[in-house]
Amino acid sequence: MFPLPSLSEQHLIVDELESKLTVCDKIEETISQSLQQAETLRQSILKKAFERKLINYEASMTN
Repeated sequence: MFPLPSLSEQHLIVDELESKLTVCDKIEETISQSLQQAETLRQSILKKAFERKLINYEASMTN
C-alpha cells in the first residue's frame, strides 16, 4: 500500500484537474469552430472556382 495525500491536498488536486479539463473543453470548442469555418471557406472557394469567379478567367486564358 501507499499513503494517500491529505484530504485538503486531494481537493487541490481535483480543483487543478477540473481547471485543466475546462481549458481542454474550451480548446476543443475552438477547434470545432475552426474546422467548421475552414469547411465553409473551402465550399465557398470551390463554388467560386466552378463559377470561374475565383480568378480573372479571361485574363488567364490569354497568357
